[in-house]
Amino acid sequence: MEEYGGSKEFANDEYHTLIGGDRKIVGRSVAEGLSEVVRQGFVDVLDGVYHSGEPFVARGVSVELNRGPSGEKQERVIDFTYQPLRDLTGAVSGILVQAADVTERVAEEKHANLISHELGHRLKNQLAMVQAIASQTLRTATDVHTARRLLSDRISVLSAAHDTVIQGGFGTSKVHKLVAQLLAVHEDPENPRFDVSGPNLRVGSRPSLSLSLILHELATNAMKHGALSTSATKGRVTIDWDVIGENNDRFQMRWVEAGGPTVAYPIVEGSGSRLIRAGLAGAADSKVEIDYDPAGLRCVVSADLSSFQKEH
Repeated sequence: MEEYGGSKEFANDEYHTLIGGDRKIVGRSVAEGLSEVVRQGFVDVLDGVYHSGEPFVARGVSVELNRGPSGEKQERVIDFTYQPLRDLTGAVSGILVQAADVTERVAEEKHANLISHELGHRLKNQLAMVQAIASQTLRTATDVHTARRLLSDRISVLSAAHDTVIQGGFGTSKVHKLVAQLLAVHEDPENPRFDVSGPNLRVGSRPSLSLSLILHELATNAMKHGALSTSATKGRVTIDWDVIGENNDRFQMRWVEAGGPTVAYPIVEGSGSRLIRAGLAGAADSKVEIDYDPAGLRCVVSADLSSFQKEH
C-alpha cells in the first residue's frame, strides 16, 4: 500500500519478485525504494490518483526496473492498478498498488501473431512452390512415368510438411527429421544439391516448429531467387548444425548457398525474412544472422542448447 508522500507499508512476495527480491522498500518512499520509476512518471500518476480519488488502470506498460542480480536495469512489461483507499471520512488515505509481470506472455502473443501472419504468407507461397517443384522435376526426370511418380511424391511430402506447420508441431522432433522432410521435397536423388551434416539432436515442439518454418522459407527463397533456381549442376546448398560455445552450450545451424545468381541485399524486407529473423520460438537466447553474400546467401540460426537434447 502506497500513501501519498509517505512510505510503503506492505509488499507481498510477488511484488518483491517483480522489482527484485533483495530490495528494501517497506518503510521507504517510492523515490527511496524505487528511484528508477520516478523519472518514468509513475510517481506523478500516484499523485494524480491521490488528488483525484480516481483509480488508474494500465495494461502492457513497459517499465525499467533495477532488478538484475547486481542491480542492473531490466525492461519488463507490466499490468498495474493504482486503487485509492479511503478513511472513515471518505478522504483518500493511501493507494493500493497491484502489479503483474506479463513480459513473457506479451512476448508469446507477439510471436504467435507473427507465426499466424507467416502461415498466411506460406499459404500464398504454396502454388509458387508446387510450380517450382514441377519445373524442377520435369527438367530432370528421364521419362513421363518417372516424372509423374516424383512429382506426386514431392507434392505429398510438401502437403505433409505444411500439415505439420498448421497443427503446431506437436511433440518433440529431431533436427535430422526436419532436414530430411525438407530434402524429400527439394532434393533430386539423381542430381544431389544438398550437403547435410550434424549430430543427432532432439528439439522441443515449439523450436521444432520454428526451425521447420525457417528451413522451408529458406528453401522457397532458394528456389525462387537463389542456388536452387539454377541448373542442378551449379547451385548447391550446405546445411550443417553442431553444438558450439566454450561450454558446449549452444546449438547452431548454418544454411549456405553457392553457385546461384549473384545475391543482392533486398531493398524491402519481406514477411518471409521477418519470419526467419524471428528465430526459434521457445528457445532461450535465439539469434539469427543473414549474410547476403554476392556468392550465395548465408543464414546462421543459434540458440541456447537447453531446448535441445543430444542423443547417442
